[in-house]
Amino acid sequence: NLSSTDFRFFQVLLGFVPFVILILLLVKIDTNMFSSILLASIVAALGIYYPSFYLSVIIKKRRLEIQKMMPDFFDMVNLSIEAGMGLDASILKVCNQTKGPLSEEFLQTLEDMKLGKSRREAYADLRTRVPVHQFQSIITSLIQADILGVGMAKVIRSLTVRIREQRTQMAREQAMKAPVKMVFPILLFIFPAIFIVMLGPLIIYLLQSIL
Repeated sequence: NLSSTDFRFFQVLLGFVPFVILILLLVKIDTNMFSSILLASIVAALGIYYPSFYLSVIIKKRRLEIQKMMPDFFDMVNLSIEAGMGLDASILKVCNQTKGPLSEEFLQTLEDMKLGKSRREAYADLRTRVPVHQFQSIITSLIQADILGVGMAKVIRSLTVRIREQRTQMAREQAMKAPVKMVFPILLFIFPAIFIVMLGPLIIYLLQSIL
């Protein structure tokens, strides 16, 4: 819940404080000044980098959660629309029934509309806030449907089909990448253990014979 300015200040503080503390401690124990500054600079750089790294992990996790929620979320919105509810009322109902980052983003969008923004402007802001390619294409389709006056139920139904197809393609891509990712653990951990089990007794026998 930090603003961008507070976050940058926290980064600088997390780098500056360890730098000063390390310099003071290393000067007291009479270490080389260059080595002290180098070590303190490395620790300060790590301190400055860590918040950005932690934030990137949170962002990646949030985007993955949004991608996982999308099919079920829009399915429920589509069912509500087919039952006779409007688009905004359907989204509000689904957001109240489901918790997660996708619901939070749509609630923010509905709040923006209450404050005077048009649906197109609010959806455009939503598309900007959530940099997930599949989600952005869906929001673009909703904006175009709103401009052209196309029935939302038909649009969302076709969108949910496309979302599930994209999810299937992503799963296939991950499955194809799995063998490549397994090569390094196999080389580092499994093959050495196999060689030790298979060749260990032979090496011991040869050493005993030579000695």
